[in-house]
Amino acid sequence: MTEMGDAFREHREYVRRQKDRRRQISTDTFEEASDLAFENDMELTEKVAQTHYQLTVYQSHEPLRFWLYNLYPITRRIYSDPHHKGPFLKVRRWTFVDIVKAAIEAKKP
Repeated sequence: MTEMGDAFREHREYVRRQKDRRRQISTDTFEEASDLAFENDMELTEKVAQTHYQLTVYQSHEPLRFWLYNLYPITRRIYSDPHHKGPFLKVRRWTFVDIVKAAIEAKKP
């Protein structure tokens, strides 16, 4: 029974380290991705500290035409807002810079 408990504790520690690593990667790439987004009529904002971010992709300089993506770096999830749904983002690696680059590609006509 203790072997199973040890395996569970090891797995739980592995998952915690993965989450910490993903959180650190998102923190490290946020500024660069935010600058890249700003240069391309987008906005990357932090909604909940190191947990929830939003990428707003503005369309043709109209205030009501935009795509909204909710980004969760710890679980590596990207949710498109149902009211401001954008195209599927093809991301190679899950970093903010790669997500912004994918949004730039999706924005091209």
